[in-house]
Amino acid sequence: MTDDTRIAVSRFGRVALLQLGAPIVEHAHPQAHVLIKLDGPDGAFLVDGVECPLTDDRVVLVDPWVSHAGVPGPGEKTTRILALYIDILPPDAKRPRRPARLFAGRSGRCDAALRHIVHAFGRQLLDEMVGEADMQRLFTAIDGRYRCTLGYDAGTAVDFRIRRVIAHIHKKPDLALNANACASLAGLSRSRFFELFRQSMGVSPRLYWNALRLDTAINDLCASSTSIKVLSEELGFSAPAHFTRFFQHHIGSSPRALRRGIRGFNDQARPAELA
Repeated sequence: MTDDTRIAVSRFGRVALLQLGAPIVEHAHPQAHVLIKLDGPDGAFLVDGVECPLTDDRVVLVDPWVSHAGVPGPGEKTTRILALYIDILPPDAKRPRRPARLFAGRSGRCDAALRHIVHAFGRQLLDEMVGEADMQRLFTAIDGRYRCTLGYDAGTAVDFRIRRVIAHIHKKPDLALNANACASLAGLSRSRFFELFRQSMGVSPRLYWNALRLDTAINDLCASSTSIKVLSEELGFSAPAHFTRFFQHHIGSSPRALRRGIRGFNDQARPAELA
């Protein structure tokens, strides 16, 4: 990974400039996720098992809690991408919500106007010249082109037994996930627990746990000066090298590279049109 890694955080969400040079393992995010190619060879992402091309003309759209994995292009060259993370869960939400669709499909057309905005944003991000207006322009362009519906299925609560397990996972993210213990906590058989968890959250318990650790790590790297060693211990990794490997396999960057590339903005409520 080169020093081209960047991340910008503002009231509009999070944008990371990353490189797809090796396969990215299957994972998921609580946020809506948009992947846009900047340059390099064409790649692809497997979104819920369906291959979606990442090209100059096509972006990849991933709904919250939908599994996806990165497939690099041929050869040794890397593909530089902008990865947008749009947090659509209300900040005051007290309970897990059943994920709902945000995008009309798994991919979308990248028109000339959007390409111009994306490339200008990428250049500014590399030059450390991104501001709130630039973030708003990018997120508004994405919102206007690809949004289908918004939010979580507020009318269908997650089963209380699964909520109990999720609360336990959030309270102790450093503990290795024990499927048998989780099933026992839920009062379910192992097979029924896995079935109900996936039905409720859209992913397996392990993908959910990994997503929690990854999101916690990114938030801490962006907002605190906690050392990589301490952070890895807090998230249950036996050594910083294991944490770094986990990070690279999930987003294609190391924790240190991501921290070096952070560009922070004031944390304010997002405008209603982007909420």
